[in-house]
Amino acid sequence: MKKYRVGIVGMGFIGCAHADALHRLGNVEIAAVCDEADMSRRKQIIQDAAVYRDYKEMFEKEQLDAVHICTPNKLHFPVAKEALKRGIAAVCEKPFTWSLAEAEELAELAEKGKVPNYINYCNRFYPMVRELKSRISKGALGELISAEGGYWQDCLLYDTDFSWRMLAENSGKTRTIGDLGSHWFDLLEHLTGQKVTAVLGQFKVQYSERKRSLGYHEMFKKQEETGCMENVAVDTEDMANVLFKMDNGAVGNAMFSQMCAGRKNELWINLDGTQASFNWNLEKPEELRIGKRGEGVLISRKDAETLDEAAMAFAGYPAGHTEGFADAIYHGFRQFYDSMEKGKDAAVYADFQDGCRSMLLNEKIYESACKEQWVRI
Repeated sequence: MKKYRVGIVGMGFIGCAHADALHRLGNVEIAAVCDEADMSRRKQIIQDAAVYRDYKEMFEKEQLDAVHICTPNKLHFPVAKEALKRGIAAVCEKPFTWSLAEAEELAELAEKGKVPNYINYCNRFYPMVRELKSRISKGALGELISAEGGYWQDCLLYDTDFSWRMLAENSGKTRTIGDLGSHWFDLLEHLTGQKVTAVLGQFKVQYSERKRSLGYHEMFKKQEETGCMENVAVDTEDMANVLFKMDNGAVGNAMFSQMCAGRKNELWINLDGTQASFNWNLEKPEELRIGKRGEGVLISRKDAETLDEAAMAFAGYPAGHTEGFADAIYHGFRQFYDSMEKGKDAAVYADFQDGCRSMLLNEKIYESACKEQWVRI
């Protein structure tokens, strides 16, 4: 088995999650990391990896097979482009890029150079999500009639909560849609095999100004209000609601917000078909709710005795042993690095073309919200 030398650019919350998953693979060595912050507090995670402040220097000095790009998305394009030019496989966080034009350029570069590429839509890799996809592919849903759902958190509820994503110069035109909505719509299209064809978006900014700590601050951790804070104007949406139409005639709606008190990481999706309805919730990842008229609601749980073989391929532990966020990331990376050697034929991970699709949806939802009218995709 080939062992891959990998670099990580950006060692914040998600960069550390990538590192944890990579350590579990066995055929991947984290050879180097790149971040502007002091890496002494990350020593347990990065272990003996070389530390750089400049990703170009890291690419020049390290013989890397792949790079994981975990920076704010305004930096995804330059880092990924440099990697692709050198033939280094690129694993990129979402949203893919700052703009659709950047996404399309990277996808074209990757295709021309035949460089392996990956977007971290990790929700595809929960066992019950794969079970749902298998059931839909076998006709259990029937014809899709409608889809509902959302993605809710409360980490930005107060005006003293701040993230780099607040500023369009870092995140692009959208924030909540780019951060949360991209996950949800990727899951919707991945599960159903249908495409969104039109959107009607509505944005709301709850706080036009927020307080930002002048010191170091991590996402998902509350800032304490002190004298060392500054007021910053916010130019991206705090929440968004989207009505949509799909290419088979199905309709739907979804709500996205990081201001829902008590909701920590609740992505939920409900699919209504002519034969059944299916509901999956990220905060209860091992359950799939199945509704049938005249039969009530069945709750199916991860279990090797009842699940599809494809779903069990994403289950690393026995029934009753809950798998979550870290495990989903691990299974996605496992599939990607396996495909580097064996090919992508049976893989279901998202690639740069999927990233372009997400960026197109982001921009069309933004356009719709600005125009206050339906926009076709």
